[in-house]
Amino acid sequence: GTTTLLRAPPAEAAQVLTKLRTAKHKVSQVYREGGSAVGRLMALPGGVVVQLKPDWTEAQVAAWAAERKLPLEQHLPITGNWYVVGTAPGEASLATANALQESGTVVSATPNWWKEASLK
Repeated sequence: GTTTLLRAPPAEAAQVLTKLRTAKHKVSQVYREGGSAVGRLMALPGGVVVQLKPDWTEAQVAAWAAERKLPLEQHLPITGNWYVVGTAPGEASLATANALQESGTVVSATPNWWKEASLK
């Protein structure tokens, strides 16, 4: 996929975000890694990366996701029970990751951050 960065003056940012969301675009605010002006750009395209208990079966994972109305988008091919669950882009993915982490039902949960990459 592609990512388009739009720059808007702070006074106009909320209005621009509302217009884009109304037009059904996936929209996220842009953050700077570490809160520093030189940090990499980061955004929330949607989704949460969760690590579930390692002994859970696929049926237990599916039941856990269904109970929370979270679509299982991808089983990550790494050691452990790692999945990406679907969420809306932007703050919704951050809020979902925080809620899942605080719930105690997951080993870990983090938003599926997009991070700027540069060739070296």
